[in-house]
Amino acid sequence: MRLFWISILVVALLFGCISEQSPASSSQQPAPPDTSAQQPGTASSAPAMPTGNGLAISSEKPSSTGEPSGTAEGSKCYDGAKSIDEMRVCASIRDSASLWIGGVKPYAVIGHRFSSGGDARIIVQNMDASGSSTITGLDIAGYSGKTNVAVQPGEKIALAVTGTPKCKSGELYSYPLKISYLSSSGEAQTETGGKPLVGKCA
Repeated sequence: MRLFWISILVVALLFGCISEQSPASSSQQPAPPDTSAQQPGTASSAPAMPTGNGLAISSEKPSSTGEPSGTAEGSKCYDGAKSIDEMRVCASIRDSASLWIGGVKPYAVIGHRFSSGGDARIIVQNMDASGSSTITGLDIAGYSGKTNVAVQPGEKIALAVTGTPKCKSGELYSYPLKISYLSSSGEAQTETGGKPLVGKCA
């Protein structure tokens, strides 16, 4: 009989040891992943990305004199250049102007002015005598924008543009220009001069 009770005691002791070595209770389970960190796809998961280099373009029809008002003198080079650097600047401006005024069609660029504030004024003239055409967009050194401006044969208009590259006041700018347009027959075309617009930044 004594042997029976000793056996029971040994079994009880062994069971107690096994229980103490069992896995932690549910209250000691690993914590769930932290969800306080921003998850992908939520409204504020990343800063807003730029939408691109967009130009805002408005047009101005000529006054009663046939000339757009305002100035576009960045493309002009005045007499009196003294230093070699000044003469080089004038040569660059004149070289660009000679192409854009007399070497492209349908639109001659007869004046332009860019400022350090990121705006520009571009005066164009329709040199195509066959009929009206419509300017549908500009691309200036990779900055592009759309518009819808009908230009009659021989007519001059001023395009006021904001959101352009920002030049440094008093220094030379040099910007490639592409004009998108619909021809008098309604065909979509582009005009790109062989040289950039060159002038002195306002």
